Amino acid sequence: MSIYYIEDKNGDIFSTDGKRRFIRLSGKAAYEYLSIHRGKRFYKLTAEEDNEDSIFVEVPPSKVRKIRKGERRAQYVADIKKESGISEISLYAIQEGDFGGRFSGEEVIEDSETDVENEAIHRIQLEKLYQAIQTLTDDEKELVARLYSDKPMTVRELSKEWNVHYSTISRKHNVILKKLKKLLK
Repeated sequence: MSIYYIEDKNGDIFSTDGKRRFIRLSGKAAYEYLSIHRGKRFYKLTAEEDNEDSIFVEVPPSKVRKIRKGERRAQYVADIKKESGISEISLYAIQEGDFGGRFSGEEVIEDSETDVENEAIHRIQLEKLYQAIQTLTDDEKELVARLYSDKPMTVRELSKEWNVHYSTISRKHNVILKKLKKLLK
């Protein structure tokens, strides 16, 4: 059955904020009211069970746009979740044992600090860089290791250690960088 809550200043049902009054109509009374007042807008409250009544609440014209915007946003979020394959699990369902005690709940809580997409892209880039470095000669790998290790050396420090002119090391460094950039495109 459909139940309609119609705004009426003499209604005996109040809104949650107490500012609006409603009357409750159903059956023939609701049908007659709706056939006379065709321009009225109603918001359907979703029933949790199929066998429950459908409840409709009259919405003032000033609120229709805001409600529709909220509904479009909710639909957009639902579509994005569906496309992404993300599923939601109720923590209450976990507590009640609907999953056979296999979950504590912690393993399904989102880690908002981790951006999975950026992490995946970063790992792919690192793998490409590793493969590109493997194409370098042993001398080039050594130069890269010294300049980009946990305790990196400057080109000047490396030129002193290897007893080679600064410009020679700098030139080799630039050649290696160009080579790596070309391989990473």
